[in-house]
Amino acid sequence: MEGKQVDVVPQEQGKSHGDKLVLIVDDVNLMCHFLYETLKPIPNIETRTTGDFSAAESILVNSQVDLAIIDIHLKNASGLTLAKKIREGRYLCRHDIPILIFSGNTYKKEIQMCLAYDISDILAKPLNAGTVRARVRKALKRNVQLKSPDYYKAIVSTSGEAYKTEFAGAFVKNLPPPTAKKRISTNPTDEVKKHSFIKWPEDLSSGYHQIDRRLKHVTYLLNMLHHRKRTTEKYPNIVEDIKNIRLAIDDILYVAKGLKQSNAADSIWRLLFQRLSDFSKIKLETFATKTSNTHYVNKQFKEVRSKWLIVLSKPVMKEVQSEKHR
Repeated sequence: MEGKQVDVVPQEQGKSHGDKLVLIVDDVNLMCHFLYETLKPIPNIETRTTGDFSAAESILVNSQVDLAIIDIHLKNASGLTLAKKIREGRYLCRHDIPILIFSGNTYKKEIQMCLAYDISDILAKPLNAGTVRARVRKALKRNVQLKSPDYYKAIVSTSGEAYKTEFAGAFVKNLPPPTAKKRISTNPTDEVKKHSFIKWPEDLSSGYHQIDRRLKHVTYLLNMLHHRKRTTEKYPNIVEDIKNIRLAIDDILYVAKGLKQSNAADSIWRLLFQRLSDFSKIKLETFATKTSNTHYVNKQFKEVRSKWLIVLSKPVMKEVQSEKHR
C-alpha cells in the first residue's frame, strides 16, 4: 500500500487495518512535502503533516499516531515541548511511540533534553531520503520499554536544559570531568554581539520567517568563527565549527532550491540560490590551517564578510514595513 498524505484534520479518521500513522511536524511546507515523498514508498504508512504546534496537538489528541517526526525549532514553539507532552501521555497515542527529532542546528542542551525524553533518533539536516526511510523503518520495528508517563512529568525544562535528580547522571556521567581550563561557550556572548564581524540587518527581511531564521543563524556562526579565531590562541573546535557553517548553508541552499523550482516566476529565489552558491565556494577550511600570516587571514575574513553581506542585501532582503511577516 502506498503512503497517503493527510493534512491537518481536527477529528480522528480511521486508519486502514495494519497501517502505521506517522505525524510530521515542520513549519516549512517544503520539508513536510519532502518527508511525505520520502516515506511514500514504505508500505502500510499513512502520513499527516502540519507546520503548526496547535494543529499537531489536535492530531495527537484525536489520532492513534504510531511515530512522530518533529522539527526541534518550530516558529512559535519548541518541538521538544511536543515530544515531552507525548512522553507524559497527554494524547490519544501511546506515550512510548518512537519520536524522531530533526534539525539543522542542535546544541548540547537540546541533545541532553532528547536523551532525557528518550527520543528515538536525532536526524541532522540536510536530510537524506534513504537515511530517513531507514531510520523510520528501524524505529517502527523497535520494541523499547520506556519509563512511565509520571517519570517524564517529573522532568522540568529550564532555560533549554532538562533536570531530574534521580536520573541526571544518565546523560552526564559519560561527559569528561570539568577542568580548570576556561571552556569556550557555544552561546552568544555580549562581547560577540558588541563587536559583531557581520551586523544582522534588523530593518530588512526576506518576508519568510524560516529563511530569516536560517540566515541569521549563519550570521551568528560566522561572527563566532571570526571572534574565536581572532581572540583565542588555541581553537580546538574550529573544524567542527566550520562544518556546522557548511551544514547550515547547505540547509538554506536546499530550501532556496525548492523555492526556486516551485516559484519559477519569482526571480528572488533564483538570486538567493545564486548568492548562496557563490558564498559556499569560499574555502572556509583554510581558517583551520596553522598560519602566522595575519594579513592572509584578514583578507580571507574580508571576503567572507563581503560575500555574506551580498546574500543579506536587496532585493532578496526587503525593508520591513507594514507588510505581514510570513
